[in-house]
Amino acid sequence: MHMTIRVIVSAKNAKEALATAKRRLDNLVGEGRDFDYYRTFDEKDAYGYPAVTEATSEAGMTMIREGMAFTRQEFLEAMAQIRGAMFYTDEEIMNERRTSNLKRGSLDDLGMIRLAFHKVGQYTGSYIWLYDGDGQGIRNQYDLDNVLTNYGRPLEKGDKLYVIPADMHF
Repeated sequence: MHMTIRVIVSAKNAKEALATAKRRLDNLVGEGRDFDYYRTFDEKDAYGYPAVTEATSEAGMTMIREGMAFTRQEFLEAMAQIRGAMFYTDEEIMNERRTSNLKRGSLDDLGMIRLAFHKVGQYTGSYIWLYDGDGQGIRNQYDLDNVLTNYGRPLEKGDKLYVIPADMHF
């Protein structure tokens, strides 16, 4: 499966931003990691997004808002599943088996509830659509605000914030 994540980095120019983002993306892919491989939009046959966009531009803010909206949607869907299964016992969830024949809710596959717990607890991976310049997932508005304000510190002289989209395979 594929998803387009966005990495927000500070850099002096677009070329430096892309290189920094690629280093962070390299840390997210490979055996035992969240993603199998990635492609950035600077490749010759890539289309759909600009390779690098200033974060404060209209296009950059749109990409950031979309990424946050996708992350939020994943979270809300998982929370709805969790709330819908809270009448199951710990043992039933642990063993992924209902102990009663009574239909107690719409969530019959208790393995899915464990996946929902995983989704809401992820820091990186296929349910997180935005990443910071260190390759850490941006999981909520607080995280995003911190990244966009450079954690309350001024950017280095000449730096700007950029958004780099990447097509991730998982």
